[in-house]
Amino acid sequence: AFDLYASSHRWQDAARVLIRTASCYYDKKNKVITRQYTEKAHEILKNISGLPDNHCQFGDIMHLYGILEDNNQTARTHFLTVLDIYQTASTVCKCNDHDHKIAQVYENIGVRYKDEENYTQA
Repeated sequence: AFDLYASSHRWQDAARVLIRTASCYYDKKNKVITRQYTEKAHEILKNISGLPDNHCQFGDIMHLYGILEDNNQTARTHFLTVLDIYQTASTVCKCNDHDHKIAQVYENIGVRYKDEENYTQA
């Protein structure tokens, strides 16, 4: 699918394939390959796609960077950026799952606080 989209210059769709592939590798606990696909998708969106920085696909990428991050504070910083993107993305994209994605991000923020035994913030 990636090659088809890339060959027809449908960069937004090509990046979406990479983001979903990265998510699959994350589910399989392979952080190295997850990061490779995430970085490739980020590169395409940033340098080729022409999408604005507040498009939800940038949020998807930042979310992946957050879940890949070992440092909880850095991860939360990524997640807060993701929340900003998803909360304003409805003005620049037609996706209809922003609310679900926002809930996932809040869950990940809570998990990071729980990992630090900061139950008040979690």
